[in-house]
Amino acid sequence: MRSAPLLSLSCVAVGHAIAQAPVPEAAPVPTGFLDQTITIDGREHRYVVYVPPGYTKERDWPLLVFLNGKGECGTDGKRHVEVGLGPAIAREPERWPFVVAFPQKPQSETWWPDHEDLALAIADQVERDYRIDPRQRFLTGLSQGGHGTWVLGSKHAERWAALAPVCGFKLGALPLEPLRDKPVWAFHGLADNVVPAQQSKELCAALTKLGGAPVLTLYEGVGHNSWDRAYRESALPEWLRTVVRQPVLARYLAEPAALEAATITITWNEPAATGGAAKPAMVRITGAGNQITVDAKIGTGVGQARTSDGPHWRDDRDDAVELVYEPLQALARAGVFELVPSDAAPAAGAGHRVAIELDGKAGGWTFATEVPADPASKQVERAAIERILAMAKSKAFPTK
Repeated sequence: MRSAPLLSLSCVAVGHAIAQAPVPEAAPVPTGFLDQTITIDGREHRYVVYVPPGYTKERDWPLLVFLNGKGECGTDGKRHVEVGLGPAIAREPERWPFVVAFPQKPQSETWWPDHEDLALAIADQVERDYRIDPRQRFLTGLSQGGHGTWVLGSKHAERWAALAPVCGFKLGALPLEPLRDKPVWAFHGLADNVVPAQQSKELCAALTKLGGAPVLTLYEGVGHNSWDRAYRESALPEWLRTVVRQPVLARYLAEPAALEAATITITWNEPAATGGAAKPAMVRITGAGNQITVDAKIGTGVGQARTSDGPHWRDDRDDAVELVYEPLQALARAGVFELVPSDAAPAAGAGHRVAIELDGKAGGWTFATEVPADPASKQVERAAIERILAMAKSKAFPTK
């Protein structure tokens, strides 16, 4: 983090003015995908660490460890970042404010449990090099890495806050009891002819039987490459960001079909014209059963839209669910749910007030806070508001 330049000071000694030497500025922490090496038992291993834009040592950051699949094994320290999570981060870095460790499994004919010392040593080294929140360590991986996520996640359950295996599987007995109270979101393609989706189905069913509550997302018509959809299209990064502090919200982000009722209210003050007063503005979504109502008051416009009858809480492809789900995801992406809850109302031009009530199969959840007038957060919130209004005006939600 760059520090503010210090003012030059002077002092007087033996009749002479002596100028204080300028204090050098702290070097900025490099960000992006950084090549690293680690030596274990006398052998050097290459790995990559991703440091998000805006990283600072002034606060703790979540750690995400990614385990690659068979096709990305090797010792080049590059290939494993080019498939799966790496491209998703490069595509939308603002969604992934994590320090990410990318160990590379050396041989394709071995399994990640054979290299757990390598994976854990790299995770430990990243924790020494960066300021990591010990409450937010996450593990994910695809194919062979999905298998590794299940196995290393179970074997070292005390280490991880949550797991996200993609097209994972088990070989032989796999004790799942350590994961009974651990958040797990698994992904699989139903047309996968390399690792059948039945593998993820059985693992999640067994964990559920033990009293766990895993979420399994199955992609119709998708083969072995379910990782592009999991890392690019799902709410996985938002789920990871909220699962520790706001587990009920995280559940609805992962499983919107479980949501049965919701109210999302965003209020703010529109900037005043020259010499005028700021004008209160508001967007509210209210959903219950098969009906959603949108109320909006922005500037001089006041409008209301209501959904037509129908099963509007079916899944995340349904427009009515998206009307709730997309603003929730956008607010999570902006980091709103990482703020401290507050009852304060927004001052003129000083930010937004967000109040949310959710209810459904995962239980009830309420949250309210004031969002500072941070440009990045404001931009994302504005996009959420515009999305709400656009959907309210669409054919699916005719204005009444």
